[in-house]
Amino acid sequence: MQALGFEPSPEPEIRQKLYARSFGAMRQSNKLERRIEEGDSVEEGADRAGVPSEIVTEARLRTTGRGVTVETAFDASISKKYSSSKDNQNHARAAKRVALDFWGNVPLSSLTEDDFVALLLFMRRFPVPHGRNHGNNRHMKGRPILNKRLEVEMADAADADLRPTIDRLDLSEREKQAMIRVTLIPRLSIQTLKKHHAFVRAAFIAAKDHLGFGGAVMPVVFSTFRARAKVIAEQEAGEGRTLMQRRRRRLSWSDERLTALFTSPIYAGCRPARRHMKGDSIIRDAIYWCPLIGATTALRPEEALQLLKNDIVRRNGILAFHVHDSKTDSSERFVPIPNVLLRLGFAEWMNEQRELPGQFLFPEVATVETQSRLSEIFGGRFTSIRKGLKIDDAAEDFYALRRTCNSRWHAADVLPSDCQALLGHKHGDITNLHYTDRHLQRLKILVDRIDYRLEIEHSATHGFPVIVACKLDERPRIQIAIDLDAHGYAREVSWSADQEQFSIRIAPMRSWPAFQDAEADPIAIYAPAAAGKLSAALGDREPKFRSDAELDAWEYLTSLA
Repeated sequence: MQALGFEPSPEPEIRQKLYARSFGAMRQSNKLERRIEEGDSVEEGADRAGVPSEIVTEARLRTTGRGVTVETAFDASISKKYSSSKDNQNHARAAKRVALDFWGNVPLSSLTEDDFVALLLFMRRFPVPHGRNHGNNRHMKGRPILNKRLEVEMADAADADLRPTIDRLDLSEREKQAMIRVTLIPRLSIQTLKKHHAFVRAAFIAAKDHLGFGGAVMPVVFSTFRARAKVIAEQEAGEGRTLMQRRRRRLSWSDERLTALFTSPIYAGCRPARRHMKGDSIIRDAIYWCPLIGATTALRPEEALQLLKNDIVRRNGILAFHVHDSKTDSSERFVPIPNVLLRLGFAEWMNEQRELPGQFLFPEVATVETQSRLSEIFGGRFTSIRKGLKIDDAAEDFYALRRTCNSRWHAADVLPSDCQALLGHKHGDITNLHYTDRHLQRLKILVDRIDYRLEIEHSATHGFPVIVACKLDERPRIQIAIDLDAHGYAREVSWSADQEQFSIRIAPMRSWPAFQDAEADPIAIYAPAAAGKLSAALGDREPKFRSDAELDAWEYLTSLA
């Protein structure tokens, strides 16, 4: 009972019945064992010992694949099913830890569909940063990892403490609910739970394929989970215990961030080991080309990174990427290479690469000795560089360049059918390969409608064309520092530029949570008035910030002007 997480009943009568049934089962088991030793078959012995036939059937299922537990099943999926992907192995290990935490290391055959649904319902309460509060890193290891149930309890307690704090504010009920929604601890998204569902099922499949497990493979229960979760969410809302489910936010890159990227040291001159820092080198590799490819052709990160040298073809007179090792069959297509890449010398660079050994266009990523996905390897490097460039908004990542490209095609009146073909989305009954093959010349015109206003000139120093300017956003930039209160609202804004020193203190508005606790500040300015002064002082300069939280606070504050 302890191993399964049960506590003995405090009622003596219930305990007595449990003990009586347990001893009765032991007597039946001993009698069955003796009958089999005397020559009876399992069925004959069970009948004489009074063991129901359905229990015999269930026992046969459980003993087929003897010793298969939750842990051994997940180990099989990690070592066998996902042996070629380190990324998936890590995800499977995470799923294993959660399953062991919730179910214990029980026999796999003891688990039912209801158990699987219960696991997912438990996981929907996980705070987004679960498992990351231990403080371990490469310098410090061995700190205890919090139990998942404890992490859920802590998140629930924090949410519960938040509600009475907001209830005391002088706001309407609707406003209080709105404030609660944006300040609750975010929980795992539906997309994350769906992935976890797949990794749990994979453990059952691996047990059957590699461990001789004779039980039934756990069926798909995600639709059942969602229906149950919806009912529970309605109950929680009625009781004032609404959970904040995380939603993945991915936005098109703004003109300001595109300008910052294309005029960064990556394209203007960098240090080889510090690509975000100014230097004399321009290194034309995946870090250089892939953001340009994503922003001008909308190739998926994995599609761009796994391009082979012979995937650059001339089709119907058009130089194009042949995308074929992709996400789905419908993703195979020809994508014209945009003029901006050709003006930057992509064709000449590509021919230089063909003189080198190897098949990959970007071998520095594709030949790394790890089984992680290429987009994961590259994404980590690109994110580090974006942090150095101060353009590391999570909503504007490498994959978001694909969204940026698609948005600009729509703005340029490219037909949805052509956008679908270029993006590699399913296109009716016609495969993208045939569609793009026939319409390649027209698609080339459409691809070149995207204009990032790049000025390109030949560099005698480097021996190839380089970006000398990006005129998407020509406003002068200024670094702004914002001190935030505990709720993410601006408390003080300041900047220093040339001989200009500017600073302004902001008095919280009545609708802000900090209003009740704020001490009288004689130099603080009412927020709308402060927003007006800030807008006037900033003029047409583009503000830069140290973090996304400061950017969010700025965008809200200036909206009050």
